[in-house]
This record gives sequence, structure tokens and C-alpha cells, in this order.
Amino acid sequence: MKKIFALLLVGVLLATPVFAGDAFRKTVLASTTLDDDPTSATGDSVYIAQYDKVGIWVNYAEVDAGATASTVVAFDVSYDGSTWLDASYHDFAGGESTFVTSETISTDGNYYAWFDNANNFPYMRMTAVAANTTATSATVTLSATLSAQK
Repeated sequence: MKKIFALLLVGVLLATPVFAGDAFRKTVLASTTLDDDPTSATGDSVYIAQYDKVGIWVNYAEVDAGATASTVVAFDVSYDGSTWLDASYHDFAGGESTFVTSETISTDGNYYAWFDNANNFPYMRMTAVAANTTATSATVTLSATLSAQK
């Protein structure tokens, strides 16, 4: 019995690095404040060709003194890293059955979106465009992190 347990333990320990290597995490958009200038931001291009599932966490916070600040967040995909197409993706607002190409965020908190990279696009990036922001009284700060898995 001890031999079987020892063999199982060795098997698990040998397989662990293989599974751990399948995950990928990267900052897509470093903490960025949008106000009257700039009103938009484009995140870094990320190479995702080897990953089947891609998730993006967006952290959103606004200072809103009477204005109704908001930000439209979207994700683009590309075959060559220079020609970009709007990505269709899922988010918690629409669930798995609804594809969206952008989402308007106007409440502090975290926003989560994901897509299956069925077309095996090599590159993706995030874009954000703020509305109703000012130099000081209505600003938006956001950041985004990508997690991908094979």
C-alpha cells in the first residue's frame, strides 16, 4: 500500500509543473487615468496564439463630482499585430450565450470578460474610451490584467 501511495505521490509531483506551465498572466493596461486629456487608452499588444481561453480583469474606479463619467471598454484581435479587428467576447452582464464587442462601465469595481480563441488569433489588446470626464472633477482610473490557459 505504501508503494502505491509513493508512486501516486511521485506521479502528482512530476505532473504539477506541466499543468502550472499552461497558465499565463500579463498586465494588458497598466494603471491609467483618463480625464479631459487623454480621454482614451490602448493597452499593450499581447501574444496569445498558444492559448485557447483568454480572460481579462478590468479594475475600474472613478472620481465623479456631478458628472456621469463612464468608459467604453473593448478588445481587439489581430493576425499580424498591426491590423486590428473588434473581438466578440462574453462578459458577466450578458453571460455565455451573448457576445458583445464593447461594454460601458460606469460603476467602481471589477469587470470580467472572456473569449475562446477558436480562430487562434496571435495578438489581442484592450481599448478604453472615457466619456464625460474633466481635468479634475470627473476622472476614471483603470487597469487590466489578462489570464490565459491552454
